[in-house]
This record gives sequence, C-alpha cells and structure tokens, in this order.
Amino acid sequence: MDIQVDTKDGITLFHLKGDLDLYSSPQIRNEFSKHSDSGAPKIAVDFSQVEYIDSSGLATLIELLQKLKKLNGRLCLYNINDTVRSVFELAKLDGIFRIVETESAALDEIQKT
Repeated sequence: MDIQVDTKDGITLFHLKGDLDLYSSPQIRNEFSKHSDSGAPKIAVDFSQVEYIDSSGLATLIELLQKLKKLNGRLCLYNINDTVRSVFELAKLDGIFRIVETESAALDEIQKT
C-alpha cells in the first residue's frame, strides 16, 4: 500500500494506492494515528486507486471513525469505485461513513459539519 498525505484547508488528505486488506491495515492504521491524535482532526480519504477492501480494511476505517468521533473530528471518504462501494453497502456501512464523489465535495462536507 502506498499512502500519500497532504493538507488542504486544514484537512488532512490521505491518497491510498493499493489494496486495503489484512496486510496493509497495520500500515494504514499507523499512518492514521500519526495524523489523528491532536485537536479535532479533519480527515478525507481518497479511494480512487483502491481496487479492493476486505473486513480488516473496513475495521481499520471503523476504528478511525470511532477515534475521530471521540475527538470531535471529521472523516469523509471519496472517489470510491463501484466494487469497493459495494463492500461498504453489503456491510451496511455506506450509511455510517460520509461518502462523496470528489475531493472538492469531501472538503466541502468536512467544512460544513
């Protein structure tokens, strides 16, 4: 898994490339922790280059969401392809996570909440 991190308008953007699975989850969890331990973090995750997610990948995202809620932070996922989106839908998580189409929509969503 390749993870690029940058910041825009006070929001940390994670650009993921590769599969979000059992093998990459610890790396992603570690990277999320580095950027979610202070204040009220705002995080957007770009899924445009993620082709596959499994239950451990979902668990990693759920852990991040729970942590951010405790810190009054915000999380938005964007650019999710149909295959990965179907996993969220099957797990009934599409109603739990804020999922939008574009980076711009993710930034807007996080800023308004």
